Amino acid sequence: MSCINESILICCAVLVTTAVVIAAVYFAVTMNELAKTAKKLEETLDKANREIDSVHKISDGVITAASFFPKAWVKVAATVIPLVTPYIFKRRK
Repeated sequence: MSCINESILICCAVLVTTAVVIAAVYFAVTMNELAKTAKKLEETLDKANREIDSVHKISDGVITAASFFPKAWVKVAATVIPLVTPYIFKRRK
């Protein structure tokens, strides 16, 4: 009987060890992929931040240019431009 108990204990020890090794490998692979994803996300956010900065510079230029015109003309342009833009940039099918 003791030989059977020892065999069961050895089998359980091998299974537990195998499970721990598999879990460690899976954890390492997951952490590696997570690091790659975080790096890609950082690059994407950096690019988006640069684009937003350029949009801010353009909008600041437009605001500066608009400050030279009378307020009435700016209000008219702000009303008319969104209405006219779709007709100007209409796509041909």
